[in-house]
Amino acid sequence: VDVEIANVIDLDEDATGRVVRMNQDLAHSIGCKTGDLVQLSQGVVPLRGWIKIDDGLSDQEVAIPQTFSRVLGWKRGSRVQLRNGLAN
Repeated sequence: VDVEIANVIDLDEDATGRVVRMNQDLAHSIGCKTGDLVQLSQGVVPLRGWIKIDDGLSDQEVAIPQTFSRVLGWKRGSRVQLRNGLAN
């Protein structure tokens, strides 16, 4: 299931792994839960990461580590596609 995300939020600290933070309602909307693999994309280069639930975010926001934000050129307010990382 594809879901359009309104914002990508840089975290204040770099994460050591590929963690994608989102609230539980958003995770459930694509058939996922904590620890499941998801894919974010905007154009050609996707980012895959594992869900960590953060109910401080709205159901239109995800948060990714600053490292990936810088590499991919995604900034606060970027629009990306979110999908279940195991979906074909």
